[in-house]
Amino acid sequence: MKKSAIFLTVLFLCTTKSFSQESQINLKKFGVGISHAFNFMEVYNFEYPMDLNKIVFPININNRIRVEPEISGAYNSFFDEFWVSVGSAVYFQKQHEKINILYGVNSGVSMSDWSFTLNAAPTVGLEYFLSSQFSFGAEIQLKAGFSLDSDDYGINLALMAPITARFYLK
Repeated sequence: MKKSAIFLTVLFLCTTKSFSQESQINLKKFGVGISHAFNFMEVYNFEYPMDLNKIVFPININNRIRVEPEISGAYNSFFDEFWVSVGSAVYFQKQHEKINILYGVNSGVSMSDWSFTLNAAPTVGLEYFLSSQFSFGAEIQLKAGFSLDSDDYGINLALMAPITARFYLK
């Protein structure tokens, strides 16, 4: 929790105008990024897989809408299994100088040898552009997972806070 508070403070301090020469960023169409999520609070039954590290592919449809396909994978030593998660986020975005305010929904599927889980999360976030091709972002999500296993139906909730570094290609 202390590390997250320090990161959010640094992110806030980076929103000053001194880091970039540009006052308004011209949004690029496509990029690639990496994301790591901090699990702030296990709200309910947090035994099903949630994607903590992922690769994202931001696609700005226009200045107001972004689609962000994502993929992640991990090894769970407790259950001795490897799982993969694929999904997409759809964000509405509002740009103010070098800051994008993002709000929307993140959804996907997590699969392993024994588990199939649908995930969905309402999401609110900020993205700060250090240049027109590189940004850092932070989000807050209330992530819900719905297990569809035949012998183990279940639901889990978690409060997640992903941080993301994105590099825009064109």
